[in-house]
Amino acid sequence: MIRTLLISATILAAAGAAQAETIKVSLVGKTEASVKVEIIKASEAVCHDAPASEYSACVRDTYQDAMAQVARAKAVRTATLTF
Repeated sequence: MIRTLLISATILAAAGAAQAETIKVSLVGKTEASVKVEIIKASEAVCHDAPASEYSACVRDTYQDAMAQVARAKAVRTATLTF
């Protein structure tokens, strides 16, 4: 089971150099709603250096990527293997 989610965003700085930041979000003992809140906060944090015109898109894309990671982890955890 996935216990920690890594939330990353690559931000193109004004100089054109790629900059990446990663924040860990623990999933242990949290409800789905609280995980979503933590992911939103982490998404906002990793996108804080994005240019103002790209901030909303950065947060949205980072959040969607993190939620896709959660969905994949759930799918693996609940998958039934058939041989």
